[in-house]
Amino acid sequence: MSAGQHDPTRPLEVHVSANQAWKRTERNVAALLGGRRVPVTGRQRGDTPDVAHPLLSLEVKHRREVPAWLTGALTAGGPEVVG
Repeated sequence: MSAGQHDPTRPLEVHVSANQAWKRTERNVAALLGGRRVPVTGRQRGDTPDVAHPLLSLEVKHRREVPAWLTGALTAGGPEVVG
């Protein structure tokens, strides 16, 4: 097999760049909440949120895991906050 060809006996690996990952996260959040992702090019003034929504101002952050400070803050509110 020549260089650059995929070996059909091995699973195809798809590498998602960090850039694509946060955009996909913004799109998913927008879809879940009934909003529309605002592309970076559409945020001219710097105060436009990541997701356009009629009632909410949404800033989306993409991370591998939820930070400890956030899970701590949520659990400090009791089970009614988390669940």
